Parts: sequence; structure tokens; C-alpha cells
Amino acid sequence: MESSWFAAMIGMTAGVTTMLANAAGPVMTAYLLAMRLPKHEFIGTGAWYFLMINCLKVPFSMNLGFINPMSLKINLAMLRQS
Repeated sequence: MESSWFAAMIGMTAGVTTMLANAAGPVMTAYLLAMRLPKHEFIGTGAWYFLMINCLKVPFSMNLGFINPMSLKINLAMLRQS
């Protein structure tokens, strides 16, 4: 699939589903399978996509109150225990 409209549609769908329900995995899997990527590129592209998307979600999550000073303290405490 070389269509730019397909890529844009999948990108928007994955962005919305990951923000609303952390459920963009199946959307991205379908897109990457349609691209017929080799195995290592498939895994790497998915990893980079979700790294970028999750970094972009941080300001929205902070604005909605999902990430706040108390949640960061809890995260740090849990990180120390692992």
C-alpha cells in the first residue's frame, strides 16, 4: 500500500484509539502488515511509533490531570521497588 490517504487515515485512527483506550496496537499491526515490512522493521517501526505517540500524549495527560506530582511520586516509589 503506497497510498498517502491510507497512511493518514491509519495514523489518525491509531492516534485517537491510543489516546482514548490505549488500543492502537491492532490498528498499527494491520497497517504494518499491509506495508509488508520485514520482521525486524515491523517490530522496530511499531516500537518507535508507540514511543513517539506516548511522548506526545504526556502533555494531554498532564492537562487532564492523569499525570500530576502525586502520581509521579507513586511512579518513582514503584520504580525503586523493582
